[in-house]
Amino acid sequence: MKKSIGNKAEGLEFLEQNGFQVPQFEVLDGKSTQDENIEQIVLNLSLPQGQWAVRSSSSVEDGLQHSNAGRFKTVLNVSNMELPSAVLEVKKSIRTHTDHDPESDYGIIVQNMIQPV
Repeated sequence: MKKSIGNKAEGLEFLEQNGFQVPQFEVLDGKSTQDENIEQIVLNLSLPQGQWAVRSSSSVEDGLQHSNAGRFKTVLNVSNMELPSAVLEVKKSIRTHTDHDPESDYGIIVQNMIQPV
């Protein structure tokens, strides 16, 4: 059985696979990403220098019945050097939320930050 990376990440992957322009993103498996290895994991993503948004992706977000927007932490305008701490911050917001089932899978999205016009 395929591990879930959450509705938001699955939606981004669907859009990208179907030819839509989506800002560059990578998805980390939140549950199996060990906190003590986070710097190496982020480094292995080989992301270009830039500004990033670090976003949660859970099965209780972006669903057909409820969006639950803002349920978990999002960190915006993150530099490459700040990515490990931002990933940990988002991960902590998911793990400690009362609606999150500790047995469920989830993802953490690192996505190119697009500045509003």
